Amino acid sequence: SCSYADLTAACSSETAGDVFHPQTGVLLKNIGDAVYFGLSRKFRNANVILSTAGAGGAVTYSYFDGVNWKAFALVGGAFNFDAISKNLIFWSDLNSIPADWQKCTVNGGSMFWVRVEAGSAFTSGPVGSRITSQSDLRELSVGR
Repeated sequence: SCSYADLTAACSSETAGDVFHPQTGVLLKNIGDAVYFGLSRKFRNANVILSTAGAGGAVTYSYFDGVNWKAFALVGGAFNFDAISKNLIFWSDLNSIPADWQKCTVNGGSMFWVRVEAGSAFTSGPVGSRITSQSDLRELSVGR
């Protein structure tokens, strides 16, 4: 049986090291553990900031096509939660988002989800500080 933890508030907070599953103390640890990124609309990227990078594990990224989870490769190469910071680019632009990506319900939330699932166990699991669907840009001013 699955044990979900809603980490939405922790993902957007400024508190370091507060994004982890309460049973393991990390985001991902064992084969089959998963992190789900979800929004009510289709999206193409996520910004991940970890307080502790993972080691030894490998993950698979997938989206739901209405029937099955379909694996896909990140634009710019694999990311196994093994670096402190990464802007994950799922698709090059809005036009390259898969047309068959469908909403599904995970932990009571009907969203467009990207699932990140551990395909091999982590010797040291990653711990998050901030995970958002946009870059870490706080303000932009342009003058002329």
